[in-house]
Amino acid sequence: MMDWTWLLTQEEGQFYERKSCSDRSGRRPKRRNAREVARDVAETLSAMANADGGVVALGIEDDGTPTGVNYPQKHLQKILDAPRKLVSPPLKIRHQWVELEGKRILVFEVDWSPEVHRLSNGRYLMRIDDKNMPFPAANIEAIKAGKRRRVTESLPVPNATLRDLAPSLLEAFREKSHLHLEPEELLHRFRLIEKRDGRVVLTLAAILLFARDPLRWHPACYIDFVKWEGTERRFGAELNVIKRERIEGPLPLLIERAFETVWPHIRERQRLVDLFFEERFEYPTFAWQEAIINAVAHRDYAWKAPPSKSGCLMTAWKYEVPDSSLSLLRWKNSRTVNESMRHGIPALFACSPYWNSCGSWARVSLECMRSWTGKACVPRALNLTVSQARRLAQKLVTLGFLTPEGEKRGRKYVPGPRFIDQS
Repeated sequence: MMDWTWLLTQEEGQFYERKSCSDRSGRRPKRRNAREVARDVAETLSAMANADGGVVALGIEDDGTPTGVNYPQKHLQKILDAPRKLVSPPLKIRHQWVELEGKRILVFEVDWSPEVHRLSNGRYLMRIDDKNMPFPAANIEAIKAGKRRRVTESLPVPNATLRDLAPSLLEAFREKSHLHLEPEELLHRFRLIEKRDGRVVLTLAAILLFARDPLRWHPACYIDFVKWEGTERRFGAELNVIKRERIEGPLPLLIERAFETVWPHIRERQRLVDLFFEERFEYPTFAWQEAIINAVAHRDYAWKAPPSKSGCLMTAWKYEVPDSSLSLLRWKNSRTVNESMRHGIPALFACSPYWNSCGSWARVSLECMRSWTGKACVPRALNLTVSQARRLAQKLVTLGFLTPEGEKRGRKYVPGPRFIDQS
């Protein structure tokens, strides 16, 4: 029997929201109108279905206090019918009653959907962190395409079992997610396993993230790192490959090993600043590590897709991401990069140290690279106003990538410890 007490303590966010049935705006709390509750439930479930799926617990206050659901059957049916009648196309949801501290809680669960769902009032919503955000209809088709790629990650792997997963990776994921659940419950919570005929079946996403040897099930779960001599790649008699290495492992370790492989090839240079020589790396750590994270998290893991490729020229870097919304990142000539939505494996990376350390700023990474190499300043490349540039600089200071020098008027910024420190 599943332990549902986490509904009271889990922080609301991308995959979870609590809904109260009480109106506390007056002197005394009173029961909310069932139609209003039905609209709230429909909006949140629709937003979650358009994003990564999630859970809505009805009958719990924002502070985690259970107050229960107590409506006559006629009004209760309006709430139960809301995902079907107030959303088009209708949502496929699961609901069940759970008793917590003597109160009846109505729990709705919805998976991601390959279709884009619209509310009866014509609005489209998407779940972003703990908010249901509207988005323009022009992006609908792009979101559909991104969601279809997630079908691959949800495919079951019949021959894999829980014994094929690395306990250390599961434990690290459990600590980062702040969900003190058993491994099986944790994987079920993030829809990484399915139960069929009384046994547990792992999804491809679970294999890619936590398997000891994901190559047993996915032949392209690796990074092909290549270093060439010169400014362009040559073939045949002019082949200029001087270093090639295949990096393997589950995705979290794949990123760590890619960092370790690439780091020795980041050259350090000196330049004269006033009367002193300043040492700095040829490329900022933030930018090239961010590109690797995005290449791993956002690639299409279809069975026949080629592996991610990381290429190092003597004067440029190139990352190729098969069938990804990030397309092709070229640090020498890219103007803009479209970040994909957080779905599937990228959504799970939100519970990893990599996303929190580097964020998801693919575009900022590229412009930061240009600023680092002196080709363009960040405000001009990003078309920022002065105030926007100041806020961006302050954010980079907070993250440790820049260090301010001088007074407020005439202040300049120099590379911070995160640019210089390998860690």
